[in-house]
Amino acid sequence: FADPTSLATAVANAGTDGIVIALGGGGPITTSGITLQSGQTLIGGGESIQVQLADGSTTNFLLSGTNGTIDGDPGVTTVTLASGVTIRDLTIQGGTTVIGGNAVSNFTLTDLNIQNATDGISVTGAAGANVSNISFSGITGTSLFLNNQSATISNITINGGTNGLSIANNTGTTTLSNINVSNVSGDALSFSNNTGVINVSGFTATNTGDDAIAVTGGGTFGFTGTTTLSGLGAGATSDGIDLSNTNNATLTFGDVDVTGLGGGTGLNMAGADATLTMQSLDITGTGVAGSKGVDLSGTQNGRTVSIT
Repeated sequence: FADPTSLATAVANAGTDGIVIALGGGGPITTSGITLQSGQTLIGGGESIQVQLADGSTTNFLLSGTNGTIDGDPGVTTVTLASGVTIRDLTIQGGTTVIGGNAVSNFTLTDLNIQNATDGISVTGAAGANVSNISFSGITGTSLFLNNQSATISNITINGGTNGLSIANNTGTTTLSNINVSNVSGDALSFSNNTGVINVSGFTATNTGDDAIAVTGGGTFGFTGTTTLSGLGAGATSDGIDLSNTNNATLTFGDVDVTGLGGGTGLNMAGADATLTMQSLDITGTGVAGSKGVDLSGTQNGRTVSIT
């Protein structure tokens, strides 16, 4: 593999479907922002990658070195996606947005540390996104935002920032599993204007300034397993589950545990237009004046609420 003078040169030389290796050991690799080409793989050192030989067969190639750190200059998108790309086994930081993209499909982001920027991962028009095994820290805005058709998101840890994970305009099927969000000043998990299906298993939110789960608009949502929401904010708008802005939404939950309710509502359906089924709901609060366990006032269009 060639050793170019910059990350941008490496991306250009690798070409479509090429491999770019970001090695550790020499300090962070700085960049004014790179745009990957279709099908490229951006990977850290010390990992195994499948390569195609001249005869058309494939084999696993063990890369030398260690995982690198890519550091974007202030004000840039550190890495811009293309369709079919894979980014894995790296720490990526800096810039205004660490990883961004628009109208990209079938990309994979896995085994990454995303840190020290305004926004972490922000993709508009995502289709076939696969996002897994990612830790976010030092993000001041939103850690993970997808405006998407479909995605699979798993094993995500978010610590700090304004908002945790946000999904908008989902039209297909999006699956979330093992999502942990803590210490955000805004919403931990939010959905807006979805018309497709969203399935969530194993969601935990801890120390949330605003809502632990907020749903705006419609869509079909299935939460399985135990949803654990603890340490909500003291403000009156800090709800465990906020469905007050739904429009023809359908939601099912397994067990829901809300602890440390502050000044808001454990389950807020005031003015909601949603059909809701829960296997169980347990709410405990901190005694803040004005807080509510469940608010069903003004529920619209004869929707049903069932908590067994």
